[in-house]
Amino acid sequence: MRQQQALATLILAVGLLVMPARASAGPASRWFLEHLALDVAAVTAWRVAWADERNPGFNMIGGGGELHFGLEFDSGVGFLLGTRAVFGPNRSVVEGQPYGDVTGQAMLLFRVTDWVRVAAGASGGRLWQCCGSGVADPRTDAAILGGLLRIGIDFYPRQSNILKALSLWLRVDIDGHPGGSESLMPSTSLSVAGSFGIRI
Repeated sequence: MRQQQALATLILAVGLLVMPARASAGPASRWFLEHLALDVAAVTAWRVAWADERNPGFNMIGGGGELHFGLEFDSGVGFLLGTRAVFGPNRSVVEGQPYGDVTGQAMLLFRVTDWVRVAAGASGGRLWQCCGSGVADPRTDAAILGGLLRIGIDFYPRQSNILKALSLWLRVDIDGHPGGSESLMPSTSLSVAGSFGIRI
């Protein structure tokens, strides 16, 4: 899938750029590198119609990846910007046809303890029937506009300049999908996702 290949290329490029920079950082860039937050993770997500009458049977589960970067200050407050791409079959609109769920998000980050971080923010993107052999029905294409809450737990924390932690994240999104009454997509949906990755 082109979207997955593009996401993998982006993650690899960022990793290759950041690691040498950390290794050769001088005093001028030390503060930035010490406060940089870069999360790379594999994702499994489930999106289902929520409080919806337009398509109450919508039910999609899939996998993909996510990348977030930002700054985390000494106070424990920070921000993250990033993207997530998930692909998988839908079980209600067109049986077994693959769908894409791609969003960008901006989040405020709060460090509760050295091991636990909570983030909340807004997301926007696209949910659509993709990657199938036939022509996609335009009624199976919708925008994603909503909010999210993410809780992360860090394992194996280190003081290394390269790998800070292995992390688990649980994310919950509630999104609206604008569209007319002829749309085959739900008007609102709930997404629950689990991620495993690294904090650099």
